[in-house]
Amino acid sequence: MEQNETCSPDQGSTDVLGHRCLFTPPHLVNAIAQSAISTSADSLTLAPGAIQQLQTFSTPSGNSQAESDAAYEDELRKQELLEISSQLARAAEEDPIPSEFTNPGTYRKVYNLQFTKHPSSFPGSLWRKENDPRSDDEAVNSLYDSMGVVYKFFSVAFNDNNIFRTYTPPVGIVHYDFYFPGAFFHIPYPDDGTNRHTAIICGDGWANDPWNNGASLKNFNGLFGNFAASLEVVAHEMVHGFLHAVCKLKLDKEPGVVNEHLADVFGIMCEQFSKDQTVFTADWLVGEDLIAPDWKGVAFRSFKAPGTAYRLSKEPFKVQDGDDAQVAHMDEYLKGEQDKGGVHINSGILNKAFFLVATRLAETLGEKYKYSWTLAGKIWYTAFTAELSTMKMAADCDVRTWAARTYSAAKRKLKLEKEVCEIVKGAWGDVGITVG
Repeated sequence: MEQNETCSPDQGSTDVLGHRCLFTPPHLVNAIAQSAISTSADSLTLAPGAIQQLQTFSTPSGNSQAESDAAYEDELRKQELLEISSQLARAAEEDPIPSEFTNPGTYRKVYNLQFTKHPSSFPGSLWRKENDPRSDDEAVNSLYDSMGVVYKFFSVAFNDNNIFRTYTPPVGIVHYDFYFPGAFFHIPYPDDGTNRHTAIICGDGWANDPWNNGASLKNFNGLFGNFAASLEVVAHEMVHGFLHAVCKLKLDKEPGVVNEHLADVFGIMCEQFSKDQTVFTADWLVGEDLIAPDWKGVAFRSFKAPGTAYRLSKEPFKVQDGDDAQVAHMDEYLKGEQDKGGVHINSGILNKAFFLVATRLAETLGEKYKYSWTLAGKIWYTAFTAELSTMKMAADCDVRTWAARTYSAAKRKLKLEKEVCEIVKGAWGDVGITVG
């Protein structure tokens, strides 16, 4: 076993809210919410109902009322998850995957939830399934197409045609709730093997008006767009499902940091794959088509320079505390309960290491490795899916254990040349983690 590589029993998260893997960094939405709620600045132009949606992301914590409500909300969420899981199972029974479909692990169905979020309404109306013609709803088509790109990427890059393993492939769901600023992956509840049905669920942000048949609009200065239309978002959420299917990787604290990192890594590789981008031509930005899409270079996260993806404190947004909070080195690691242990913030450290590995491999070894998935991606994929030193990836894998697994994958499992292993080692060293 490599230095720093430790493993523990495979135990999934018992956190009920952990069954909801949300794409949007909560600290960003919370900052926008607080700014919108506390100011009347012209720059914060909100659609009707969006202010209420934002308020759900800015619930005060640390007071007696919030604490007394926690148990009730937890029980309510359990019942909601149970109902959603039951409804997804019912829909699967009513419209099963055809037996003649040659690769059931990649079968696509997309439902329209029509701007509701009530558990009994799930999954909504079926608007498109495998081999159907295009729908007249572009959110449906976008999600359907993006799911197909994700399946193709894993098949071509890693020869993996069943990323959800024993779970059924997720159904896609669009138009979730009014102005919901995010997308998330639904994991069955209870996750005890009795229900294997999953879903990727997308809100519309401030891109579509529920009061006008989903018509496109430009509110909040175009700050959030249609999540179903972003390949990176769809890939990110599907990878959350992939991670859960393989080892039930937890969603909070250090395992959550690893989880967010891996979803970002495979999501950005998927986008680069679809655009035929090399490590040198890619922008290495996550969600640049969602957050202030009219502002070039503004995104949710940056692999190349974590902490610089957005500056919403400046004109025209003027959002207090609205700047990118990601960190790029272990010396800056955020500790505490914020963001479930800083999962969206601290993942910048790991993202930076992957960027360094991918670019240095191409710079050192040449044209053959100009694509991120050809070697860097292969190392990361192997570190996650393979047994290393007789140990599978653990559900509570921490940051340093993950780093050690990538080095072990390169050196022991893939038996790559010393030069490659030293590049992996050096990249982790540059973000403050020692491996090897």
